[in-house]
Amino acid sequence: MVCANLAQPSDKQTLTACAHMSIIHKVYNYGMTNYLQGIMYTVHDCATMTSVMRRQKNPLEVAPGMFRNYVLLYRVVTDIITERLAKELKRYDPTLTPRQYWIMIAAEAQPFNQATIADVLDINHNQMVREVDKLERRGLIRRIRNPKNRRETLLQVTPKAQRLIAKGNARLQESRARIFHPAPVRDIDHNIELAGAIINDQYKRSRKR
Repeated sequence: MVCANLAQPSDKQTLTACAHMSIIHKVYNYGMTNYLQGIMYTVHDCATMTSVMRRQKNPLEVAPGMFRNYVLLYRVVTDIITERLAKELKRYDPTLTPRQYWIMIAAEAQPFNQATIADVLDINHNQMVREVDKLERRGLIRRIRNPKNRRETLLQVTPKAQRLIAKGNARLQESRARIFHPAPVRDIDHNIELAGAIINDQYKRSRKR
C-alpha cells in the first residue's frame, strides 16, 4: 500500500529507480542461487527467448511457460525499462547512453571514486574505463587524484555536464509516465521507496554476517 505522505520523487530518484531495478535483480539472484540452479532452461528455450526479443514479439504470448518463475519476468522488465530510458535520453542527446548518464549523476554532487561507481552500476573495469574516456573526450568528466590518497582516481563533472544533467532530469521527470507505462504514478512512487528498502535490507544483513 502506498504511503499517503510519500513525497514526489525527485528527478534524480526517477533515474535511480531504473538503476535500482538492476541492482535488486543482482541482489535477488545472489540470494536465490541454489534455487535457480534447479531451474532447467534448454538450449531451445534460450534460442526462443533471443528470437522473440529480436522480433519484438510479446514473450509472454510466445513462450508463456518460461515465465512461470518471476525472476525471468524481472529480467525482461529491467531490459524494457532500460530501453525506454535510452530512448528518452536520446531525444535530447542522441550520443548519451543511460550508463554514461548514471556515471555523471554519481559524480554530480562532488568528485566520486571511479571504482565505487563501477561497482554500484555493475560495470567491469575495462568497460568503465571506456565509458569515462568517452565522457572525458566530450568534456563532461574529469579524472582527478584524491588529494588524501594519490592512488585513488575520482571523477568530477564539468559545468557542461551539469547543464546536461539538468536537461536530462527535466526530460526524465516529464517522461516518467512513458518510461514506466502502464504503471500508475502512485505505483512508481511506491516502487522507488521499495527499491531503496530492499537494497538497505540486503546490505544490513551482509554486514551482520
